[in-house]
Amino acid sequence: MNISISNRTKLSCKVLAVENISFEMRRLIIAGNDLKSLFNHPDILEPGAWVKLFPQGIPGRAYTLRSVDLINQTLTIDFVIHGDDPLTVSSWARDVKVGTELQIAGPRSGGFKLLPSTRQLWLAVDTTALPAGLSIIESLPVGILVKALFIVPDKSTEALIVSNASVNTYWLQEYPQCENHSIEDIELDSSLQVWIAGEASWAKTWKTYWINQLSLNPNQVTTKGYWKSGELDYRD
Repeated sequence: MNISISNRTKLSCKVLAVENISFEMRRLIIAGNDLKSLFNHPDILEPGAWVKLFPQGIPGRAYTLRSVDLINQTLTIDFVIHGDDPLTVSSWARDVKVGTELQIAGPRSGGFKLLPSTRQLWLAVDTTALPAGLSIIESLPVGILVKALFIVPDKSTEALIVSNASVNTYWLQEYPQCENHSIEDIELDSSLQVWIAGEASWAKTWKTYWINQLSLNPNQVTTKGYWKSGELDYRD
């Protein structure tokens, strides 16, 4: 049954498959008859596109679509598992079984569009934006040079990176200072595109650095706040 709230429609679906794909990530495949209209949405195939999940009895939360199968009409979502609070979607995803029902709303754009002039992509994500970062890298064509910073506890997801682009990865356990991981091997010209996602204040600081200190055009720099310290269910 579809339930309309705040100009958004919740669609009923269920979990078709679950898989632990790394030390800290679990993959769910979701499908349902109510989702048919969702697969015609213009944002559904955008890299980093997201939906909001509503497991029964748990507050909803936004998650990136890892992949979309238009033929079989399934959605794949990767969850970074963290924390022990039973009333979170992360804990639900850790324990969920095949056949479990839930509702979703969306999709929405993830805020990434490869510019026609882009030949270099500088990308930085923390744990919460890791699935989005992997989705974007996977979508890139041959001829793009990527410098990707992953601020995550370990490198267990490195094997998941698949791309036609040339990708250099850097794995960090703490948020880096802007000056330490910015312009090495990067040409600061119109061929550069920057995409940063994670904690909102951190992302904003980096955006200011690229635009004000390194003089990039604001159109070349995109940041997404996936969460904000001290706030629940934040999404910019």
